Amino acid sequence: MNLFLNLVTLVFGVISLVSAVIYLSRRAKYRMNLQDLRLHGKPHRTITQAELEVLAEQTASLQRIQGSGGMSYEPVSDNVYLIRGGAASDGIELPAQALQHVSIGEIPVEFPYPMQNFLAASNLAEVVIAKKFAVVIGLNGRRLAQ
Repeated sequence: MNLFLNLVTLVFGVISLVSAVIYLSRRAKYRMNLQDLRLHGKPHRTITQAELEVLAEQTASLQRIQGSGGMSYEPVSDNVYLIRGGAASDGIELPAQALQHVSIGEIPVEFPYPMQNFLAASNLAEVVIAKKFAVVIGLNGRRLAQ
């Protein structure tokens, strides 16, 4: 019986390790895709002042909730890029919290309110690039601010 429990524990440990490696390799691939967009992507347009103001308001709200080190939607440039593709979601569950990440066309994205409501099976998104992800400011014909 003790041997059986040891084997079961070993199997679960191997499955957990493989899952963690797959998750981390996918996250690295998505970060590389974001870097490629930043370095080699052709801007579609520039961000408007109204969009910048909405992003600043939502960043301030997030930082009131999460603290000053919380997530920021502040773009690193004024460039807006188009990305196309299906939406994918992956994550990992830790004892303290669950981490969930969404990507469009294998580019990691974050959705200011209410942009996630317009997500579909196939997407055309306008994004600005923040430090760690792309921020969706337009999705499937809907814009964050007009």
